[in-house]
Amino acid sequence: ELSINEETLYREREETAAMGSKLDSFRELDQLQRTSLNENIKALCQVADVFETTSQYETAIEAALGDKLSAAIVEDRGDIKQALQHIREQRVKRSGFISVHPETGPSSTGTFAQSASFGVIGEAIRFVTPKEGFQEVAESLLNDVILVDSLDTAFSLRMEYAAEGRRQTHFFVTLDGEVLEPSGIVFGGSGKEVLKIKRMIKELEQHIIVKKEKIRDAEKSVFANREDIVFLENEIISTDGKIFSQEKYRHAMEVKLTNLGEENERLRKKHEYISIEITDDQVS
Repeated sequence: ELSINEETLYREREETAAMGSKLDSFRELDQLQRTSLNENIKALCQVADVFETTSQYETAIEAALGDKLSAAIVEDRGDIKQALQHIREQRVKRSGFISVHPETGPSSTGTFAQSASFGVIGEAIRFVTPKEGFQEVAESLLNDVILVDSLDTAFSLRMEYAAEGRRQTHFFVTLDGEVLEPSGIVFGGSGKEVLKIKRMIKELEQHIIVKKEKIRDAEKSVFANREDIVFLENEIISTDGKIFSQEKYRHAMEVKLTNLGEENERLRKKHEYISIEITDDQVS
């Protein structure tokens, strides 16, 4: 049992160490992709930090947001103005900013949903889970994004708009990350996998928590096994001592029994001798 538990402990530690190395690598990648903001800019976080989605929709959501993922989220328009003034004065690279409570109009996806055709997956906002307190940011960035199954569906929808004399106002995004913008421009290609990296970080952190709990359980089992072994070894030593004492006692009893046997034989012979003498006395 100790051997099995030690093997389990070793395996869990090895797997946890491997996960830890992988987690460090993903954290490094995440840090490299982050836009460095001066401490004078009071940013709450970046847009990429507030979106969670499943692996199925990561590529599409990331394609829809694009460079907006690196935009900083600030408290209000005053902070935006201050941040822009700072980057102008410092001549730093172009950066994006959005208020945590952006002033946006009603969502345009509601009217689209009523006329949704085959191949439309749905409004992008339905497939993300915004971080608490950042729902308005998510709606502002994704309220005009529609997920579709393919670029052909996106083109068909654009043609429907044209046939009806309407202007395309939505961004159509495929699960492969192709984007058909209202302007007609189509973007494609691999992204930076920002959301995937963040998801992997979160999943690895959760897995490591579970693994550490398993390690603690295995350590307790190994400790208990070793305590049992020490106890049993002491029991063996104690029992060996008792056996030795009993063997000494048995040997002493055997010697005593031998002596008693010899004494008994001596007394028997003496008894016979006395009996003969008594008999002789009676005859004479």
